[in-house]
Amino acid sequence: MLRSSYDHVILFAGHMTDQPGRPKPRFPLSMEWLAQREIDRVLGSLVTKLPATRLAISGAARGGDILFLESCRAKSIPYLICLPFSLDRFRQTSVEGSGGDWVDRFDRLCRATPNEDFRIMPELPNESESVYARYNHWMIQLATQQGRNLHLIALWDGRKGDGPGGTADLVAQVRKSRGEVFHIDTRPLLKKLEPGIREQ
Repeated sequence: MLRSSYDHVILFAGHMTDQPGRPKPRFPLSMEWLAQREIDRVLGSLVTKLPATRLAISGAARGGDILFLESCRAKSIPYLICLPFSLDRFRQTSVEGSGGDWVDRFDRLCRATPNEDFRIMPELPNESESVYARYNHWMIQLATQQGRNLHLIALWDGRKGDGPGGTADLVAQVRKSRGEVFHIDTRPLLKKLEPGIREQ
């Protein structure tokens, strides 16, 4: 059962795992364990730093989002799953398609999460390609409604995304809102992998 308000809200944003054939690797499947280790480390540090009541808010895309939510569950941190559209559409667009067991893990998270701990962004007629930018703004609004202090963990290569919205946009919006950003830079993680899948 969620509280009505929290001292701290921890947002998460991060890259999805790469689709097969991505010309410049950003989050290959082989980087999962490194990303999970860093998410666990930063989230654990925040939990120690913020002993008062706290809530996590995240999407549930393959890659960073699912790793973060799994870490929250392991640490017994209450969370909201916030999606830009319906579960079925989200599964097709943001969970399937890169290999690995992400669909099974997504489905397990959905089964383990009560319906009241899901939020689906209201649709607009004639939605444009800026849906993800609107989604970022909506998540920040939700976070500020739920808690007094905003923190963002960003699993991110520090660059602009592949389209409107994305992690870079959310980082900028949180900073504009005077929230605290914890950047897990994926570029050093890539360099720890074997040369064949390092960033070019």
